[in-house]
Amino acid sequence: MPASKNITLNINGREECASFPPHRTLLEALRELGHVEVKRGCEKGDCGACAVLL
Repeated sequence: MPASKNITLNINGREECASFPPHRTLLEALRELGHVEVKRGCEKGDCGACAVLL
């Protein structure tokens, strides 16, 4: 399994640094960081429930 990658995200104006394996989705990473307002809907990207602004 590939090693985790260190990343820095700017979330709601705050920088958050974390380490995640390459297969982790953005939704999973955000939820692991405690941002539970991000929801999983259809799991295909059709419904928009998991949409985030980049």
